Amino acid sequence: MLKPARMRKAVIIGLKTHQSRALSILHDLGAVQIEPISKSTASLVKTGAGAESLKRVSDELLRVRSLKGSLPARAVRERRYFASLDELFSECDKLKIDEPVRTAIREREELQTKLFELDKKADIASKLGFLDVDLAVFSLKSASSFYGEAKAQVYDRFASDVKVEVDNCILYAYPAGDVTRFVAVVPNPSLEKFGSVLQKHSLKPEALPAFHGRPDEIAASLKHERAQIEERLALVRSSLESISDGYFALLTTLEEQLSIEARKLDVMNNLGYTENVFVIEGWVPQYRLVDLRERLSRLTGATTFVYA
Repeated sequence: MLKPARMRKAVIIGLKTHQSRALSILHDLGAVQIEPISKSTASLVKTGAGAESLKRVSDELLRVRSLKGSLPARAVRERRYFASLDELFSECDKLKIDEPVRTAIREREELQTKLFELDKKADIASKLGFLDVDLAVFSLKSASSFYGEAKAQVYDRFASDVKVEVDNCILYAYPAGDVTRFVAVVPNPSLEKFGSVLQKHSLKPEALPAFHGRPDEIAASLKHERAQIEERLALVRSSLESISDGYFALLTTLEEQLSIEARKLDVMNNLGYTENVFVIEGWVPQYRLVDLRERLSRLTGATTFVYA
């Protein structure tokens, strides 16, 4: 049966010149449950030393994650190490890909939206072959045109109600198996009554796009337009791939290092400090005290001490 380890309240005191190194050691060991400075200690020291740096790290972390998330993923085999926070910030400042990435992402979204709209138009146009006319005749200022589908029996009831209740509404219908395709041209003053009839029969037609040309001509035009958009979209994706090739590994390293620094700086808000000394209070498993003392002393030049 597992038993919880005995914990000891500990105070860690060291020179501020080795504070960053000491925090790295504590992070790597994961041996200290750091607590806010006690009231008795707080009366002797200052607190909140890392607030300004934490804001900068948080801002850069958000930026780096956004850039990384916008790029195609790449395998990362090597990691860089930054010796100090200043060096890390300096590398972040050298990143000049924000605008190219933002521009490419915006254009990609616009192109994808255009493709979606084109596909909707193409789908409607493909179903209007029964109207061998220039579909521009349905683009009217005085009326609104709709395309819809309904089961044959539902359409029959719907058409009867439209004839009685909606003044001057014109319906063009085409039976396609057990479904009837239809175009409705509704004078603008009659739109409210038309909407009521649609609701009665649970029909939801779409507004007919502003087409120009016969259905087969429209289909060919939309196909050509789609090919052009896909060509441009391929170039945009290629530019993002190229940026990712050059920067994804660096962004991954920066994200990892900034995440670590953010945790360390968050801890710093719980530290006490004077002009030359930092103070940490927390709980340490008793069996790890010896190792903790030895590592902090050895790796900070015997300037950091653990009292428990």
